[in-house]
Amino acid sequence: MAFTVNADPDARFNLETLTQRWAPDGDPAKLNELQGDDEMTAHPRSVLMDISAVVPVGNGRLLLCTLQGINLWVHRTHVQLGEAVATVTG
Repeated sequence: MAFTVNADPDARFNLETLTQRWAPDGDPAKLNELQGDDEMTAHPRSVLMDISAVVPVGNGRLLLCTLQGINLWVHRTHVQLGEAVATVTG
């Protein structure tokens, strides 16, 4: 999960390029016998990025900058079904 510039598609491309450098898909140095190439790179990527976020809310609205967005980033190349959970307090 990342708070990033949401108005410019280049920002998302640049983040994906950076994570490919950190943990490239199909890296022969990683063991991947049980889960596959994309799962084994997803583990180190998720350690380097947040998996949760605290989002400021006021008057029923997200208090983010005009250009910001919250991106839920799945680090796998194959389609996987999953869930996102939001807990709101206050």
